[in-house]
Amino acid sequence: MNTVKSNLFALCLALFVATTIVAGNQLTYTAIEKLPVTDTLLYAGLHPSAFNVKMISHRFDDGKGTILFNGELTTIGSRAFYACDGLTSIDIPGSVRTIGSEAFFFCSRLQNVSFGLGINTIESNAFCWCENLTSVTLPITLYTLGDEAFSLCGLTELKIPLAVTEIGTDAFGFCSQLTSVTAQWGKESLLPTMGEDVFVYIADGQGPQNATLHIPHSTHHIYDYADQWMDFGTINDDYDPSSALSSISGEAVTPIKVLQDGHIYIRRNGRLYPIFY
Repeated sequence: MNTVKSNLFALCLALFVATTIVAGNQLTYTAIEKLPVTDTLLYAGLHPSAFNVKMISHRFDDGKGTILFNGELTTIGSRAFYACDGLTSIDIPGSVRTIGSEAFFFCSRLQNVSFGLGINTIESNAFCWCENLTSVTLPITLYTLGDEAFSLCGLTELKIPLAVTEIGTDAFGFCSQLTSVTAQWGKESLLPTMGEDVFVYIADGQGPQNATLHIPHSTHHIYDYADQWMDFGTINDDYDPSSALSSISGEAVTPIKVLQDGHIYIRRNGRLYPIFY
C-alpha cells in the first residue's frame, strides 16, 4: 500500500509543472462579433455591473475579445453574459470563485468553457440553455452546483469532481444528449447532497434509466442503493480514480499532499481539494 501511495505521489509531482496562469484581471472569449455592452440586466449582452471589479476596457479583433478589469476578478455575477448568442467560447481565470445565476443563460452558440482551477460555486441556471455546449471539464475545486446549473445543455458526457458536496434540483435536467456520467466518490459518506431530479429527462428524454453511470472499482454497494444514482440503467464500476490526476496537468499549484488518511489533495488558494481517494 505504501508503494502505491509513493507511486501516486511521484506521478502527481510530475504533473505539477509550473506554468503561467491566465491573469486574474481579464477574461478572454471568442464570438461571431463583439459582445454588446448594456447596463440593463433585462437586456441581452455583457453587463459590467455583474462583476466584482470595474471593467476598464473591452477589445475585440479577428473573432477574439479581451475584457480587462481594474483588479482581481473573483465573481462573474448574475446575468454577466445573459443571452449573448454570439459568444462561442470563454476562458475563465483561476481567480474566479463564483459564477452567478444565469451568468451565461441562453448563450446558444457557446461551445467551449475553460474553467480555471479555483471555482467553488456555479449558481442556478448559470449555463442553462447553452444547447451547443456539448462538453465541459468541471474544475476539481468545485463544491456546489446550483439548481438547473447546466439544464437544457448539449452535454453528451459528464464527470463530476470529487470535491462537490451539493448538486441542485434539475442541475443537468433536460440534457437530452447526456448518456454517460462519471461519479468519483468511493465512500457513501462522501456522496453529495442532491436536489430533486438532478438528471431528469436526460438521454433522449428517457431519463437516467437510458444512460450509463461510471463509478470507482468495487463501489456497487454504494451506488446501487443510493438515491438517484440507483436510477441509472447501466452502472459500471470501471472508473479508475487515479485518472483524475491527469485533469490537473499544466496548472501551477502548490505541490500535492498525501495526508494520514491516505487521500491525495492539492492546495489552491489556501484550501485543500481532494483529487484521489
